[in-house]
Amino acid sequence: MDLFNTIFNYIADNSGYNPIIPLNQLVKKVKAAYFANFRESTGNVTVQDDEFVYLSLLENEINNINERLETFYVPNHKITEEEAVFVKKSFEDITADLLNGGLSSSLFEYLKHRNSAVTSEIFYEKYHHIMNYLLKNLKTNLANQLD
Repeated sequence: MDLFNTIFNYIADNSGYNPIIPLNQLVKKVKAAYFANFRESTGNVTVQDDEFVYLSLLENEINNINERLETFYVPNHKITEEEAVFVKKSFEDITADLLNGGLSSSLFEYLKHRNSAVTSEIFYEKYHHIMNYLLKNLKTNLANQLD
């Protein structure tokens, strides 16, 4: 795990790029940069453009999560509207951490940060399945959009 942290820190500190790129995308970017010396470059993408793209993708994913919460989980009484707000705020924290290199803690800790009344037992009983599903979809959608 230290290797990945070192890689993401190096990307953030030395390249000017955001380390949100999943590992398979990182490999593709490294290969593309290596082989770019053998062919002419047709355009330049700036760091600001990349950051705008990442922010836009993450904002879109937050909207998707919010929509899923409002159209499925709340109407089907899986969680209340107030709980949906806590989950959405937790995912805003998660996406901010993804933009800065990766998750900094467990899903339970993200939710507990937003709702201190949640215990580990309550989290795993009520929220874990929901948040794990939403996180899995978030990562899948980001990876697909970055391809």
